[in-house]
Amino acid sequence: MRVGFLLPQLGPVSSREAIVRVARRAEELGFDSLWVEDRLLYPVKPQSIAAGAPGGLLPEQYKRAFDPLGTLSFVAGRTERIGLGTSVLDMPYYNPVVLARQLTTLDLLCNGRLKVGFWSGVVEGRA
Repeated sequence: MRVGFLLPQLGPVSSREAIVRVARRAEELGFDSLWVEDRLLYPVKPQSIAAGAPGGLLPEQYKRAFDPLGTLSFVAGRTERIGLGTSVLDMPYYNPVVLARQLTTLDLLCNGRLKVGFWSGVVEGRA
């Protein structure tokens, strides 16, 4: 079985130090991969509910989010073997050509450790 670990890149626990500490420890312990989430926006006055979220609102942790590709690039330079992955990139926010170049660069620089997941956007229900 392969087991991955989500990096602390969201919410009040997210910091440079926490990301490095978790990444290095996960690699030491033999985890298969490290993952990041993609969160660009946080609704201040939502007009609809977020599907699956308690009370229809997104958790507070989503108010602060480090960039997923920047975070993985940072971690790639501080680890050697552990896989690096996106869970998942929210495609409407990216230019496909620029994203392809960024992902290719990251994958080459981390010696093929990158795993990428894509998503078409947020699923919402009407309040």
